Amino acid sequence: MDRWTSVLLGPEMYWLVVSLALYLFGLRNVPATEAGSRALERFLWLLPLVFVPAVFLCYLFPAARWWLLLRINVATMMGLLAAVWVVCAAIDYGDSRNSGVASGFVVSLSVGSVLLATLDLVTIGLFWWSGQPRVAFGS
Repeated sequence: MDRWTSVLLGPEMYWLVVSLALYLFGLRNVPATEAGSRALERFLWLLPLVFVPAVFLCYLFPAARWWLLLRINVATMMGLLAAVWVVCAAIDYGDSRNSGVASGFVVSLSVGSVLLATLDLVTIGLFWWSGQPRVAFGS
């Protein structure tokens, strides 16, 4: 795979598309409605629980393994921050419930960071395990 294809199919483009899609979804909540704000709140859970693990699908494309893991980590931390920021900015209840949106921001980033670290450890373990020599018995 050439260099530009690797960039276009990489984690940076993934998070750019996710953030842009959430921005466009957030524009549907203008003027803000309770139903629209509740729908956006669901993304505060979907982002860390679905979109963070999905970025590891970049390993389906041939690329440098360790370098891609570094790219996934940097892009995920920046992309998750941007996506959560976009979602929280679009939520507006027009009353005191808006004060709870900041806690959703913190929880979403915290869960995403813990899940990313866990998936990193699993990925590193898989790299180590796949690189170990195997002993063939009976041949």
